[in-house]
Amino acid sequence: MSVKSIVKKVSSSEFITRDLRVAIGPWIFSRVVVGLALLVARTVSSGVDGIGDSRAAHEGLFVYDGSLYRGIAEVGYEHLPRELLRFFPLYPLSGRALGWAFFGHIDLALLVIANGGALIAGALLFRLVLRETSDERLATRSVWFLAIFPASLVLVLAYAESILLVAAIGMFLALRSKRWWLAAALGLAAGATRPVGLLLALPALIEATRDFSSVTNIKERIARAASVVAPVVGVGAYLVWVDRVFGGFFTAFDVQSKSNLRGSTTDPFTRVGQAIADTFGADIVQSSGRALRYLIWIALALILIGVVSRRLPSSYTAYGLVAIVLGMTSENSSSFERYTFTTFPLIIGLAYLTETQRVRGLFSIISIMGLFSLSLAVFLGQYVP
Repeated sequence: MSVKSIVKKVSSSEFITRDLRVAIGPWIFSRVVVGLALLVARTVSSGVDGIGDSRAAHEGLFVYDGSLYRGIAEVGYEHLPRELLRFFPLYPLSGRALGWAFFGHIDLALLVIANGGALIAGALLFRLVLRETSDERLATRSVWFLAIFPASLVLVLAYAESILLVAAIGMFLALRSKRWWLAAALGLAAGATRPVGLLLALPALIEATRDFSSVTNIKERIARAASVVAPVVGVGAYLVWVDRVFGGFFTAFDVQSKSNLRGSTTDPFTRVGQAIADTFGADIVQSSGRALRYLIWIALALILIGVVSRRLPSSYTAYGLVAIVLGMTSENSSSFERYTFTTFPLIIGLAYLTETQRVRGLFSIISIMGLFSLSLAVFLGQYVP
């Protein structure tokens, strides 16, 4: 087969002509919103009497974790503080590997990977929802909310969430169509991208054990088992490398227990109780405001996972619920929405919840305003995603 025929076949594929076509509009729109927020932040933070932290505005799309991923991609873990071992390797190493294509500009490669990944994730989400429901409008709404939900700011920044989403959504597509080895490969990639990729082992277990007793082919049984253990292997391989090079198998997790990062692990009930107490505390401006926002995010997440549980197979509910519970065990609540709402079943739940035009319009306006406001806060150094 010639190169020309391959290009023609790919360009005429359903993924290009349908899925990407639906995803491109929301993808562009969200980047316009974030770009406007960055422009405003740089304007108001410049000058002697500037508002906010001009350093955050100067970093732009490499703000906070983005600059750390860039450092790993450029010089490697060995030349950086041990705290950075909490960042798993697939995203920064991909940036380093593709840097040659951008004339050595690794930072540009990282942005292309992150934002290209976000576009592909949107296209894959459309395909997945359409496959599960045969509802094109629902699938389109899912893509839009994936793009404009406030937490989706990290899909524009030089963060690893876009790559994780591609792996997670792709893995669900593979699991639901019983392509076990493809699911295993994507699970491996998810585990090597973020530690929460480990959570994909649960939906894989649910899908792999459906009608497992009726499977007599030993090769298929092995393939199903591989899809379950692959996310664990992806995480474990990095932990083994860290142990051999730096010492300490759980170092990548231990460094996150610092108070300025994830903090210590606590049970969800204690954490929610503390948030309720903080909401009615004396410090109205700071502590109670953060706590109230945290409680609102939790309430919305639980509502959405309830919707998912009634509309989609149990593997979707399990994946979303375990992400919510994990987010609630963190002492530091500042990134709850990032970790939870980039777990895509909740986005599908939001699409279900907004079936009527009035509700859809309300949530769309709130989401867009939230995306702009959160982006502005990040670029002014007032919030860490």
